[in-house]
Amino acid sequence: MEHGYGFVLNRSKPAHSDIKTRYYYHRDRFKRYQSQAKLLNTSMRTTGWPFKLVVFKVSDEQWKLEARDKHQDLRSLLKSRLQVWKAKNGNPPENILVYRDGVSEGQYNLVLENELPALQKASQELYPATDTKNGLPRLTIVVVGKHHNTRFYPMKKEEADRSSNPQNGTVVDRGVTEERNWDFFPQAHTAIQGTARPAHYYVVYDQIFWRRVQPPFANAADVLEDLTHNMCYMFGRATKAVSICPAAYYADLVCERARCYLSGLFDPSSGSPR
Repeated sequence: MEHGYGFVLNRSKPAHSDIKTRYYYHRDRFKRYQSQAKLLNTSMRTTGWPFKLVVFKVSDEQWKLEARDKHQDLRSLLKSRLQVWKAKNGNPPENILVYRDGVSEGQYNLVLENELPALQKASQELYPATDTKNGLPRLTIVVVGKHHNTRFYPMKKEEADRSSNPQNGTVVDRGVTEERNWDFFPQAHTAIQGTARPAHYYVVYDQIFWRRVQPPFANAADVLEDLTHNMCYMFGRATKAVSICPAAYYADLVCERARCYLSGLFDPSSGSPR
């Protein structure tokens, strides 16, 4: 199963309940797994992020989950979230910020070639013609990287925290970053023990921040870095900042929960029926 998507909508998030989609699996007489979707009205106050989970149909004897047209599924995911937003706020959002998880450094172009057109197509199908002519919605895609070996250390003792790590809120966006591209390393959290590992954010597409620079920010990079850091305090399971933004964090949790429900497919040795 691929990692999920976290969509951040650039207005105040809905405070009421939303619809989650919960999937149940059963095996028919031909020993094929079939999905049954059930819509549940559940409160979003725990996570604060409305989400929808799509589980793909099994298509081979090894019980691997495959998507027949994952880009079409991505279009339906974004459209469903935009419809929820429109129902709560009356109008679709003007800006959509996507934090994309599960992309390696060699796959950045695939996001632009395959996933960006799917997101744009979903927006064109939902937004009125007057908005699309005005360039709405504005879309920004940021890849969230966690599996890297980059670490940072304070140069002075008074700049370190109690674990000898840089203080939370430290952002490195020069020196060790790409020369011709936009990426940065923020350490939003405080490591309880050991060396803190910052997240790596790589902006592959931007229509929002380059045109919205207002005081006290000096450039577009400061705006995105400040927004990303502030969102790290919005994770529902912690009272302090977490290492990555909750949009990507919750997508990981949703996919991990799906793997638990489908443990018989991913781990046949656990004793689950096949």
